Amino acid sequence: MAVIVKKYKVRSNKIEYNVGEIVEDLSIEDEEMLIEKGYCSRVDDEEADDEEVADSNDFDLSKLNIEDAKKRIQSIDDIDQLDNLLEQESSGKSRKGLVEFIETTILEHQAK
Repeated sequence: MAVIVKKYKVRSNKIEYNVGEIVEDLSIEDEEMLIEKGYCSRVDDEEADDEEVADSNDFDLSKLNIEDAKKRIQSIDDIDQLDNLLEQESSGKSRKGLVEFIETTILEHQAK
């Protein structure tokens, strides 16, 4: 099952999820606790799949620390999306380590 974050932020497996993001890697007990406290609500599988596609294509790097941003970027295979993230980071916080990581990731995908 999956939950969507409704309030605050949820951290799971060292990844921080913001309001509106889908979290799928929680235990049933953790999901129930977050729902009970009002931090999250349950989503059905189809909604989770739709939201997951939207989230993976549109997230704000400025809200992530470098480690979490790198984890999200590693799961992206689309060079256009990586280019967009590079532009977003370069015109935003412009963190040298993250810019270099995105550039290297793009080069690796282009070499395939």
